[in-house]
Amino acid sequence: MSQSSRDCFVYVGTYTRREGQALGKAEGIYTYQLDTLSGKLTHRHTTTGVINPTFLTMDRDHRFLYAASEVEEFEGVAGGVVSAFSVEAGSGKLRDLNCQASNGGAPCYLSIDSTGQMLLVANYSGGSVGAFPRGPDGRLGEQCALVQHEGSGV
Repeated sequence: MSQSSRDCFVYVGTYTRREGQALGKAEGIYTYQLDTLSGKLTHRHTTTGVINPTFLTMDRDHRFLYAASEVEEFEGVAGGVVSAFSVEAGSGKLRDLNCQASNGGAPCYLSIDSTGQMLLVANYSGGSVGAFPRGPDGRLGEQCALVQHEGSGV
């Protein structure tokens, strides 16, 4: 929630590019302010430089936002990226903290565990689940667990 008790911030992740295509029309993560009484959304900020931030989650205190980016590779490693951002109180603006390789293709879901200490990522086409420790400053440590599932769908 923002300074006004009837307003809150809404974050929207987007596909900024598709495989084999040039940069799309979307630019990254969009921040909107929502008036919960009227339902009016007002664009406040756009966080650019984040490629395909397709799934977002926040910590319980709304101090940090995490994004799963569906990219083919990150720093020479096949698979997607998980990024950490701090959320500026009052404005909702995002500040880039760091990112880590998801170590699996097409990361599609993020969740913070009940202790708030770990960020979990599910990699859709990679068929894996990974865990990252969260620092007190919201930054992600190196992946500390990766469970690779076997098998196929119907």
